[in-house]
Amino acid sequence: MQSSSSQRPLLLAVLCCLLWGPEATGARQSEESMPTQVHPTHSEPPVCQSIFNNIADIFLYLYKESAWISKSSNIVFSPLSVTAALATLFLGTKADAHSQIWNGLEFNLLGAEEHLVHACFQQLLRTFQHWDNELVAGSILFIDERLQPRAEFVQGVQQLSHTEAITVNLRDTHGARTQINSFLRRETKNEITDLVQELENNTSLALLTYISFHGKLRDEFHTELTVEENFHVDKRTTVRVPTVNRLGAFDLHRDTNFSSWVLAQHCLGDTVAYYVLPDEGKMEQLERGLTQEQLDGLLRPLDIRSASVFLPKFSISGTHDLKPLLGKLGITNVFSDEADFSGITEQGPLKLSQATHRAVLTLDDDTFSERMYFDVGPWPSVPTFKFNRPFLVIVKDDNNNFPVFVGKVVNPSQG
Repeated sequence: MQSSSSQRPLLLAVLCCLLWGPEATGARQSEESMPTQVHPTHSEPPVCQSIFNNIADIFLYLYKESAWISKSSNIVFSPLSVTAALATLFLGTKADAHSQIWNGLEFNLLGAEEHLVHACFQQLLRTFQHWDNELVAGSILFIDERLQPRAEFVQGVQQLSHTEAITVNLRDTHGARTQINSFLRRETKNEITDLVQELENNTSLALLTYISFHGKLRDEFHTELTVEENFHVDKRTTVRVPTVNRLGAFDLHRDTNFSSWVLAQHCLGDTVAYYVLPDEGKMEQLERGLTQEQLDGLLRPLDIRSASVFLPKFSISGTHDLKPLLGKLGITNVFSDEADFSGITEQGPLKLSQATHRAVLTLDDDTFSERMYFDVGPWPSVPTFKFNRPFLVIVKDDNNNFPVFVGKVVNPSQG
């Protein structure tokens, strides 16, 4: 598409809110109202798994890039949330912009056909509708009232990534910003507030993808209490933080390759949260080795052992500018005057002016209410494991072996 001085920018804000708590909240749309799912044929799941592994590798690489920049800060990154946004852009772009997304995600190296990639995208994104109502997820494409979106695009994104199209007067930047932020506050139950600080003049499209996960633990413990403990941020900084001490049987093992202890906590459904505690001075070694293959080895079936575990409570958040990160994948055309978004609308031209990924992860008192304990009589002496220095948090879906969230807790006392 030719460049034009009247280019209309498109705003992309990718949100994900990860919330641990006892109350499970369902997705806005019921299963009956969902569009018909396109399933790969019996011979295609291995190809889909290759696609999932490839996407996971790419986003682990992007996480490492963010971690390298923010060595002393908490980090939260959601491969799932960004994948949903890219899936929507993939449907809406053509020509070079479309090819860059295809090549940036390395589908060209896999030799997969485009219809199969769409089906695998759908399989990946729809899996999370079945997490026992623990997940609230959605994508909203705000379209300026002057534009007429293609009917096939609206139907396609509904089937692929459950994106809804909502018409709004984006020419009124103040009113549109207020409307978008109010929508997000309502949908995320006030966990995401005032994300959109400003809209560029002549913004025509705003795409927002959000995820809210309320994990309810199904593991049982002998005892559980909250205490104040030291957390060693670095050699010079120590903070006092509320810490949950649990006594019981844990999925816990030692990974010698990464010099780390790995703790798994199981949630209702097929979700597992892994906490990876590297030895002192080994965090960079751990992060450098993060690939999907290495992750599979690190998060292998764990050993059940009796232990006393201290895990700090935390609420961390992070905002990532996706433009430089996607640029590392060669995805640059969507941000230029040459971008072709004619898959969304015949009107234009359009370009992507902003891409922001917002993530919030909270582990607080509510997580531990309504817990169940079992009485086995006197508890023998057991080893103690304290997560009292920076550690990684990885949330995975066991059905497709995909890292939904990757984060690092550097200082639990900071948001």
